[in-house]
Amino acid sequence: IVPAVEPVGASEPSPFPGEQVYDGVPNLCLTPDAADSDGRITERVTFESELLEPAPGVTSRFTAAEILQRFHTDEQTRGYGGDAKAYFGRLTDDYGNPFPKARPLWVVVVCGSPEIPSAGGGLQVPPTPAPGTSPSPGGRYLGIISVPYDENGHVLGGETISNYPDAVLRAEQLFEVPFERNQQDAMAGRQVGLTYKSDDSCATFDHLEVQEPQDGSVYVQVWLRLLPGHDSCTALKDPHDVTIGLRTALGERALLRGVAPR
Repeated sequence: IVPAVEPVGASEPSPFPGEQVYDGVPNLCLTPDAADSDGRITERVTFESELLEPAPGVTSRFTAAEILQRFHTDEQTRGYGGDAKAYFGRLTDDYGNPFPKARPLWVVVVCGSPEIPSAGGGLQVPPTPAPGTSPSPGGRYLGIISVPYDENGHVLGGETISNYPDAVLRAEQLFEVPFERNQQDAMAGRQVGLTYKSDDSCATFDHLEVQEPQDGSVYVQVWLRLLPGHDSCTALKDPHDVTIGLRTALGERALLRGVAPR
């Protein structure tokens, strides 16, 4: 098995973390010791598309507790709740708004929210997978909210909302394998049985990707995940049955391995 290439289509959840703007810089949500007890950043970290650096010698007339109090009581932000933390550092912005460039300020960050379906879509629960479709038991995406505050303690421009891959997903190595129909269908063709082969000594089932576009075909991919301690898995000797769930009966539609064309 060669390293997997990101497919053209989308997967729910995606087996590939999105490209990181600042490769090699620790993610703030995954670095719990990135700040001291006063909320001051002690190392270079990234979150969303922003970079937060230590600001030695720079003071603020607010404390982390005071900024969090504003966050939880301000009409614009109090609905987010969650495990909010306030950080003080020098924030750069090469990629988006509303953050200013190279300016020390407070930023309230809420990590670990439910995955957000699309940027700016608010805190929504992702759509429920079709019946019989298994989500990944491994890593996942989490939602992140960040709100900057100016030197007067006011929200600076507004919040940004996006997703980030957790540590497990960042470490996962997945690959896709062939499958065959096993004729174990149910629910009048809405649950379709498949059989795939793997090597259980080095890989395990991760998730199914099922797409039902309006082109008259159903697209399926069976994704396996390398077990810890393995960097490859070439044998396909152990058969397993899985069931894909369709929103409408398969009928005469073609069942294809791959992703739907854009």
